[in-house]
Amino acid sequence: MEILYFKSAIYRRRNFQIKTKIVVDGGIKKVIKESIYPEGDRHIYLTFKNTEYAKKIYGDKYTSAEYNNGMLITPYYEGVSLGNKIRKCMEKEDYENELRNLLQIWRKLIIGNSDNLCEFQETESFVKIFGSAKELEGMKATNISNLDCSGENILFTNEGIKIFDYEWIFVFPVPVELIFYRMLKLFFEYNSGLISLAYLCDLAGINKEYVKVYDRLLLKFNEYISFDQESNIHYDTVGKVFIIPRIISNNGQKAIAYEFPHHLIPKNSNIVIYGAGNVGSDYYNQAVKNEQYKLVAWVDKRAALYRKQGLNIITPIELKTLEYDYLIISILNENIAEEIKKELLELGVDEDKIRWSLPKTRM
Repeated sequence: MEILYFKSAIYRRRNFQIKTKIVVDGGIKKVIKESIYPEGDRHIYLTFKNTEYAKKIYGDKYTSAEYNNGMLITPYYEGVSLGNKIRKCMEKEDYENELRNLLQIWRKLIIGNSDNLCEFQETESFVKIFGSAKELEGMKATNISNLDCSGENILFTNEGIKIFDYEWIFVFPVPVELIFYRMLKLFFEYNSGLISLAYLCDLAGINKEYVKVYDRLLLKFNEYISFDQESNIHYDTVGKVFIIPRIISNNGQKAIAYEFPHHLIPKNSNIVIYGAGNVGSDYYNQAVKNEQYKLVAWVDKRAALYRKQGLNIITPIELKTLEYDYLIISILNENIAEEIKKELLELGVDEDKIRWSLPKTRM
């Protein structure tokens, strides 16, 4: 069995911490999820049971799974995520109508079949996880509620749309708008600087009157996932580092969403990549395979966190000990990139060595 990809969810309570692998077994790609600690075994099993609920609301769009020796095993699909469709759409000069249509598709997929719709009424289970939301009673809700229906978990394949990852499915009513708002926030955080959250919510038809309520409920939900009350340990809010596994391409490497900025860097240069998020990961995976460059280092302020995941990343202060020709800032947001540039200049980095341009998608 060959492992193509690995990632761990360490910013949750121990009973929710899992590791995800994409492997090739007998020439077939599979996705395997396992618990990191024994107390997480039940979470893996319940995620497997959630596939039964997913089948009820998604039909042939759901992803089948098997449970074997504590492992959740699902098929691997090739395709383009809804998130990537939205990113490509936004590269066009006039994208608003197309984006509205994609957001409408997203809302419908969150709901599933029409029989899944109901009227929201608070339940004891809802309050335990989200807190009280009396002000939302009477809203459209889902009987089976998928809080994992993100843009990266919806895949357009040759077999049609597939929806995968069912960790956070609840069998009690949750307002559709609350679920959709969470998905939009995840997209916004995953694509920092691409679009404002307010504009995205406006196009999606989210009622601004309730945004503060949604934020309050989602904060409670994040605490449910990440805060261990018995040990008084907060494992950080869900999704900061581990949100959704990235898709793997046919050659066994991570699919590239962001194209390395070859136009910024002369051939035969010694380079440093600053940033270990989605853009930085894509730049790194292309740079290490390109004989035109020598990658001297990968840098991020949160180096300590990434090192725990096995990534060889250094802190900005360590740049002082290195020799290199160019440093590429791998950040989507221009304002954030400018702030990083100022910090680098304060560390003594030569301004002529610093490079940034708006990352371009390639999928």
